[in-house]
Amino acid sequence: MPPFLSRWTLLCLRPFTDEPIRDSILEDLEERYAVNRGRIGASLAGLVWTGKSLLVLASFSLQSLAWGVVMLKNYVKIALRNLRNNKGYSLINIAGLTVGMACFLLIALWARDELSFDRRHEHADHTFWVVYRQPGSSDFSSYGCGALGPALRDNYPEITHFSRHFGPVSSPLRFGDRVFSEDVVGADPGFFDIFSFRFLRGKPDEALSAPDSIVLTESTALKYFGDADPIGKTMNFEWWGPWHDFKVTAVIADLPENTHLDFDFLLPFEFVTLSGMAIDTWDVSAYRTYVRLRDDVDPSAVDSKIAGIMREHVPGYEADVALFPTRDIHLQYSQRGAKAVTYVRLFLLVGSLVLL
Repeated sequence: MPPFLSRWTLLCLRPFTDEPIRDSILEDLEERYAVNRGRIGASLAGLVWTGKSLLVLASFSLQSLAWGVVMLKNYVKIALRNLRNNKGYSLINIAGLTVGMACFLLIALWARDELSFDRRHEHADHTFWVVYRQPGSSDFSSYGCGALGPALRDNYPEITHFSRHFGPVSSPLRFGDRVFSEDVVGADPGFFDIFSFRFLRGKPDEALSAPDSIVLTESTALKYFGDADPIGKTMNFEWWGPWHDFKVTAVIADLPENTHLDFDFLLPFEFVTLSGMAIDTWDVSAYRTYVRLRDDVDPSAVDSKIAGIMREHVPGYEADVALFPTRDIHLQYSQRGAKAVTYVRLFLLVGSLVLL
């Protein structure tokens, strides 16, 4: 008898039988195999062995399934009998388990939402916040100069895109007789190469290309224009007193809740020059900068390269420039108090204890 047939049969029968029964079945199959081998040859005898093994396996599988159904039925009867005989105690147990599971599921869903912040973007794993950290300190600032973004892109081939960012600032926005206070953010055209937004109208490469462009979120467009197409319409934006005209170039889907970005409409970053602010100097710390790295680049290697770039342009500057993953901004960034990730861990621990 081929050894592999014996091993295969034993392996299949092991979950359903004990050792004496397996030995008895195997002995019977061996006798039949020896008889068949002399009559029809080894190959056909092996096929007969395999067929009979499958029949035996099917028989034991059905018996095991039937026995499992019977046992389950008995367990259900016993459980119902205990519920009837101990109604108060059973009610307390079931209610406690229900409340515990509900609390755990709610906490788990909340934690899942917290952990998913800023991970929906196509290039989330290669997108970073440029921060400024004093040597020997774990604290850092996210506000810096406007000249840094272009310098990083132009001098470090590992960095493929940049976008400077101001705001959000709450300011009046007007179309016709409709005026509301909205949150505005200014960004470079590279903003849409770094972050992935669903465009409902317009194109990403044209959205912030003109100095008088304005990009609306879906709910903002609906508030001012209803169901009408807003593309090409002129809106007025108030900035430090004067009103400025902008043409709607795109409408994007509303931002999800799980993102650190917060705005109702976007303007070109250069717009801030209308208020006299400089965007190309190294001594103004008023803007945030985002960069996107090549997919094959190690962020820590880029960190070491760009650390001293500010000291090269600003005499006496002490802070190092570093990269901070945008997907960790919500969980790991905090200027005061505990970080959000601390609360996520704490609530998951509480939820687990409640469930237990």
